[in-house]
Amino acid sequence: ASNALQLSAAPKRLPCRENERDTIENFVLEMLSAPGGDGRTLYVAGMPGTGKTATVREVVRALQETGNAFRFVEVNAMRLPQPNHAYALLWEALTGEKRGADAAARLLDKRFSSGEEQEERVVVLVDELDYMLTQRQEVLYNLFEWPGRKNAGLAVIGIANTLDLPERLDPKVR
Repeated sequence: ASNALQLSAAPKRLPCRENERDTIENFVLEMLSAPGGDGRTLYVAGMPGTGKTATVREVVRALQETGNAFRFVEVNAMRLPQPNHAYALLWEALTGEKRGADAAARLLDKRFSSGEEQEERVVVLVDELDYMLTQRQEVLYNLFEWPGRKNAGLAVIGIANTLDLPERLDPKVR
């Protein structure tokens, strides 16, 4: 009982989030069932503290518990020293290998550009997405472009508190 009162505790199912939960669940299931894992991207926006991240985590946990096989990688952009460190974090999560940001970016680009069907499907949650905005927006562009490549087997869910983030992005990222 005392565990349920901890600040880090999350209920098994968030109340009043059924529509959002269904949207996220369908998004992931469509990627998992698509030939070659043709990827997708999803943008989730809302006010702070409304359960965006908790809802995504709940959906992922439930899908994995019911036998859906995929790797889930969570990147919190607010915790990154620089946006390009997301590459190193993602590469390490996928392979267990530590690489610098530039080397990891090249390796990830190669992985998602091979055209060969990936054995493992990957869902990446990029939380606090608005912290990744830079002048060139290269990291955001790559993260949201890779899923569209043939047989990438990648889906990216971006979460931000900024409701107008899509309008602030370079057109190549949108």
